[in-house]
This record gives sequence, structure tokens and C-alpha cells, in this order.
Amino acid sequence: GAFNLGSATLDVSLGYTPVAGDQFTIVHTGGALSGTFQGLPNGKKFTIDGYVLRINYTAHNAIITVVQPAPHQGEASGTGTILTHNNQASFSFSVANDNTNGSPSGNLTYTDPKGGIRLTSSSITSVTLTGNEVSFSGAGTMPNSKPNKKPVPVSFTVVATDNGNAGTSDTFTIQISSPYYATGNLTSGNIVVH
Repeated sequence: GAFNLGSATLDVSLGYTPVAGDQFTIVHTGGALSGTFQGLPNGKKFTIDGYVLRINYTAHNAIITVVQPAPHQGEASGTGTILTHNNQASFSFSVANDNTNGSPSGNLTYTDPKGGIRLTSSSITSVTLTGNEVSFSGAGTMPNSKPNKKPVPVSFTVVATDNGNAGTSDTFTIQISSPYYATGNLTSGNIVVH
């Protein structure tokens, strides 16, 4: 028969290591399903044990899908170029979130000659490794275009994806507070996430 969730509280725990795409039918009824779990409308993403999950409701089912695996400790590095602003921009980075004191570490250099960008990191403030992707943020400096002026402090965020062996299928995205944004597939180089 029909079943109404009536804003019931959902209590989920994972007893194994799920992978993206895993699905669980948590409610199945032969009749119509109505209502939602409290605070979880259709399509809502939520986090359990570090994993990003999404809930969907159909006419007869409530289904949870693992959207993204939990972030993990490790390191990532990359060197290469992307085509941006009709020009080759180059980057080099090495970051980690598994050092002994638990804080992120690493470095980044990024240069876009036509865009007037020459960024050197001074600190890495966060590193998140999820599957084949690394996202990291930090602070750095760029040269000041005015004579005899100190370098300009900036913040940045990078998202890089390792899509296989040495390759042009890897991607690199950077956002700098200057403001500046660039993204693209590598035209040379490689990104490694492990």
C-alpha cells in the first residue's frame, strides 16, 4: 500500500567502503511513496562518514546514491601547460595532506605571460584529495607592476584532475583573487594524484 515518510529522521551508517555510483534502495513500497526524510528533499546531497551521498524519491522508492568518495590522505603533483587566454600558461605544484602534524603542505607556481600572471605560493592552507581529483588553496604573491613596490599578496584555489597516464585528458583550473581565472585540459605535462 501507500507509504508516507512524514519527515522521518534518516539515520545512515556505512559498513563498508563505497564507491561513486553505489545505490541503496532504503524504502520500497508497492503503493505510492509520499513525503521526504526530514531536511532531505529530492536530489539533496548530504555527507555521511566523509562520503557525499544524494537522496532521490521515485513513485515507489527512496534511493541513496554515493556521489563522491570520501576525501583521503595523500599527495598530488603536476607540471604542465594549459591553453588559456589564447596563450600557453604553465604550472607546477606539489601538495600533500598526510604529513605528520596533519596540516597541508606544498607549493605552486603558475605563469600566464599574456595575462600578466606570475604567481608563487607562500603557503598552502587546505588540500582535499577525492578519487582522482585534488583541490587546494593557499596564499602567494605576484609581482607589482609599479616600480619599487612590494609583491602583491593574493589567495588562490586550484582544482586538478588526474585522468590517466601522462596526458592531455588531465585538467587544471585556477582561481586567483587578483581577479584571474583559467581552466583547461593539459596541452603538455602530467598530473598525478595518489
